[in-house]
This record gives sequence, structure tokens and C-alpha cells, in this order.
Amino acid sequence: MKNRFSWASPDNLLSTTYHDDGWRKFCFNDTRITEFTRNIMQREIGRTQGKLTTTFNRDPLIRMATQVVQADGASPVIKRDYIYDATGNLIRCHDIRSGVTNYQYDSLGQISQVTTPIGEEIFAFDPAHNIVEHYTHKVDNNRLEQYHGVQYVYDEFGNVMQKTTQTGEQQHYTYNLKDQLITATMSKPNQETEVWHYKYDVLGRRIAKYRENATDKNNADKNNGQNSERTEFIWDGSHLVQEINPQGTYTYIYSHPSSYEPLAQIHDNKENKQSIAYFHTDQIGIPREMTDEDGQILWNGTYTAWGQLKEENNPHNTHQPLRLQNQYYDRETGLHYNFFRYYDTHCGRFITQDPIKLQGGNNFYQFAPNTMGWSDPLGLFVIVLAAIPVILEGLATAVGAGIAGFLTSDAVLVIAGSLTMASVLKSDAVQEKDEATDTCVGKCNKPKCPDDVYKRLTQAVHDAKKEVRKLGGCSQNMGAYDMKIRATAWKNEALARSIREQTCWEGGDYNHQKQIADAWKNHYRCQELLQ
Repeated sequence: MKNRFSWASPDNLLSTTYHDDGWRKFCFNDTRITEFTRNIMQREIGRTQGKLTTTFNRDPLIRMATQVVQADGASPVIKRDYIYDATGNLIRCHDIRSGVTNYQYDSLGQISQVTTPIGEEIFAFDPAHNIVEHYTHKVDNNRLEQYHGVQYVYDEFGNVMQKTTQTGEQQHYTYNLKDQLITATMSKPNQETEVWHYKYDVLGRRIAKYRENATDKNNADKNNGQNSERTEFIWDGSHLVQEINPQGTYTYIYSHPSSYEPLAQIHDNKENKQSIAYFHTDQIGIPREMTDEDGQILWNGTYTAWGQLKEENNPHNTHQPLRLQNQYYDRETGLHYNFFRYYDTHCGRFITQDPIKLQGGNNFYQFAPNTMGWSDPLGLFVIVLAAIPVILEGLATAVGAGIAGFLTSDAVLVIAGSLTMASVLKSDAVQEKDEATDTCVGKCNKPKCPDDVYKRLTQAVHDAKKEVRKLGGCSQNMGAYDMKIRATAWKNEALARSIREQTCWEGGDYNHQKQIADAWKNHYRCQELLQ
């Protein structure tokens, strides 16, 4: 048994206990936050959260199939069932609290319709993946100027500098030379104008935001917002671990040191009274409920297709600003702070261009085809959660070492307009394998799965590789049928490799993930040519 310690603050210690085969327990100071239960494959199948226990059931592709939260011997407090289509898209979620939600997608995996018990959302996209009200709408330079009653105006650098909402509110945005949002001015009809300022550290992380009061308007820069409503943010690499605001200090704990799925929130008020609240997230890691140590629901919410909080029940005035993975909700603007950029849930896009430009895709404003199976924790590139369940190993280290070096390393693999994080740094102990047999020929760890399972999954990889080598890639002069069978073949190889590496190699090393990424790149190349 080993222990990993990380300081959340000078006065608090987060202790993580794990065996050689997986994470087991999180403690904050002397308080146990959670204990994990794992199966023979070392996949998490359960966790404790106060007096509640959460159990998970996953399908053969390691996607979330069912999650149940309940106290011993009691009826479920939370229960969700998930169903996916043949391409891996979530098509149905049954929640005992909010009912059944059905999802539909176009041929490129872009969300086209969401149907809930209280209504539906319908979406359309142009050929450049811009969301539009109608297919005939034209979006010049990918700069969306209006969408369902909201108007957008851009500056010469492509940043949204003015947003006018359906209610007539005008928001004006100011940026620094790095295109970071530094001031937001909100003017509402017949209401006082609000001005908010945002500050960042040298690594680009937001470390403070504060409201400018009329009394300190002329001294906002001098007093650094100390006389205003102010929130400070503390980071561990790319993870938000604490925020300090007038209501006290909130510490965040995640389900894994390399995950952005929130597990618990610890609140220390100004009277030094500490309370623990637990997050219950869905298949993509967005918080759906929060419970206290006794298992009572403190907060629950439902979201639109693009991650906007649509409804919430918050009788205890619980602080819950977390949204899609590594997104923080700003009440003043309605935007989500997404590490390197700000995300607008009204139109499912970023308000500034991608800092890594074409490395992040052809459309510099696009978030993802949908939020049900994709994640962008840095505001730079999307990760396919359902098809490539890669743990973002070492991401915090990369940010700590300097984002410039990180972005130019081999850690970023381009997948036809989206990226997947394989590993921040290549390991000196990369396993040597015979490409013809996929067996170890040098220094190599033993697969973490039974031999018969490994042989069966490896055979599936061989069969998929054989098919793609026979067919090859897609080209522009091919017919639709030839492209479709090649797209399917490359997808089958990507899935076969992903399942084997997740099941037997804990996600795999750099070479494993590069092979998966290459397969997805060829698959999406075929899909784009088909379009």
C-alpha cells in the first residue's frame, strides 16, 4: 500500500491512499471523504459518499450503463440508466428524478435533437460546424452574429466584444494582449450597471475575479478589488482546488488526481465550521446532484444540450458553480470559465478563437459535436469520452511546467479536428512490442487482465487491423459506399484497441494511444469526405 499527499492549502492536507492495483481512499485532514470499490479489472464499481454508496455498471465498451446511489437497505436516492447507439452516442438516459431524455444526432455525430418530458431542443449546423437557426443561414469567418435572439459583435481579433441578450441586456467584453477576458460590463434595462474584472497568473489560470463598486471605480486597479465582491481561485496544475469568496473557503476534491470529475466540496465558513457536500455526476462528469454527509439531497439540476443549467432545486442555498468538466459558472455573465477560454452555453461555442489555432480544429470557436460524449477541460481541444476513455495523466504537471512546452510536445495528437491527450511526456519505460504479434519482446509489464481475456481482445485488434490494411484509407475520388466501409473499419480498429488498452493496460502507454488516435484520425477523415 502506498500514499500520495498533496497540499490543498497551508492548513489542509488531502491524503490519497492506493494499492498497487488502484486508488482506494481519499481523506481530507483526518476525515474520510470516500472509499472506492473495484472489480478484478480494477475498474471502479462503487464509492462511498457520506452515508450513501454509489454503484456503477459499465457496458462492454466501458461506458456508463447504470449508476445507483442509495443508503444501506434503502430505495435509491439517485438512479440513472444509459443507452448508446452503434456509434457510441448516448441516445437515451432514464433518470428517476427527471424522467427519460432522448438524444438524436446527424451523420457527423452533432447533436440534432434532445427530447425531455417538458420539451425539446432542435439544432442545425452549417458545413463548417457552426450552430445556426436554419441550414440556410450563412456564418462568415465562423463568427456567429446571432442565434435565437442573442446578438454577437466581434473585435478585429475575432473575440466577442459585445453580446446582447433576448432581454435587452448588453454585455461588453475587454481583453488583454493574450486575448484573455479582463473586464465584463453588464448593462441591464432599468438596472445598475455591473463591472467585473478578471485576473490571471503567468500560466494563464484565472486567479481572481471581483466586482467593481461605484465607490472604488477610480481605484479598481490600485486596490486590486479588495473593497469589492471578490473570489480568489487556487489551482493544482490545471485543477481548481479552492475558491475563497465572502461566504468562506470551498475546497474541491476530484474522483481521480488526473480527472476533472468533481467528487466532493468542503466548505469552511468564516466561523471555522466545516461541512462536506458530495457531487453526483452523470456519464460525462457534469454534476446532477449534491448530497450532505447524511445522504440528503442539497442541490439538483438539469441542463440543456450545451451544458446550461436549465432548472435547479436549491433549498439550502448550496454553492454549486461547476458545470461541464473543468468549467466554472460565472453568475455575472452567464459564461463558463473553461481554463484558457470562456464558453457560451447559449450557442455551445467559445467567445474567443482557439489559442492553438488549427491544432484544435478547423473551426476556432467550436466546442464539440455534442456534450454527451465529448469533453474539453482546457478550452483547447476535445476528447472523445465514450470512444477513447483516456485518463489525462500528467496534465497538471504539464501546466505546472509551462503550457508553451506542453502544447509543442508529442502529447497532443491531432484527430481530424479534435485532439486526444495520450501522455504529457513520453516515458523512458515505453513497452517494446512486436507489431506483428502485439506481444512483449523487451521490458514489459504484465497485462492487468486474465490471459484468456487478453488473447480474445488482442485477436479482435488483429482482425480489425487486417481489415483496414486490406481496405486502406479514404480518398476524394471514392464512392460513398467505399468510404462508408472504410470509415467503419477504422472505427472498429480504434474501438478494439481502446477496449483492450483500457481493460488490460490501464489505458495504455504513449504508443498504444497513438495507434488509437491514428485509427480515429482515419475514421474521421472518411467521415469528412462523406460529408
